[in-house]
Amino acid sequence: MVCFAAAIVVGFASGNPAATVTVRAMIVMLIGWGVGRAVGALAQRTVDEQIEAYKKARPIPEILTTEAAGAIPGEEHATSKPKPAADAGVGKV
Repeated sequence: MVCFAAAIVVGFASGNPAATVTVRAMIVMLIGWGVGRAVGALAQRTVDEQIEAYKKARPIPEILTTEAAGAIPGEEHATSKPKPAADAGVGKV
């Protein structure tokens, strides 16, 4: 759109007829669209490559579950019921 607007302004400023300015502005707009698509694709590829390189250099460690690692001594499983506190509700107002 910037190419189109610039072509319109420059075309009318130079005194060209409206039909000529409009046709030339549309041609310039199509060329600008193609250039923009190419630059956008290049930028997207560069960002994707950088993200992949970052992920490869800094992998996320795998977290072992209790089933895979076995039960850890002193820890309860998530499925077991919590033990009630000894003084729960006693003597509190």
